[in-house]
Amino acid sequence: MEKDYRVFHENLENIGTILGYELSKSLNFFPKNVSTPLGIKSMDILTQQPFLCIILRAGLLLHTGLLRFSSGRDRFYLFFPPV
Repeated sequence: MEKDYRVFHENLENIGTILGYELSKSLNFFPKNVSTPLGIKSMDILTQQPFLCIILRAGLLLHTGLLRFSSGRDRFYLFFPPV
């Protein structure tokens, strides 16, 4: 059992990053030529942008890991007041 909270937080973020990588394997992409200052580059673009939503505070760390892998996505945070 991990007792150091910093290591626990890093591990949860890393799990989120790995989940983002694995989820990206099932997403649909289409090829598109993008013009850059160095020339034209063929890139794979998502056909539909994913939407990331967390509900519980504990999900913030997983959410951070997912964002590390897939920046620029829409996000939504839903928090419930403590009872």
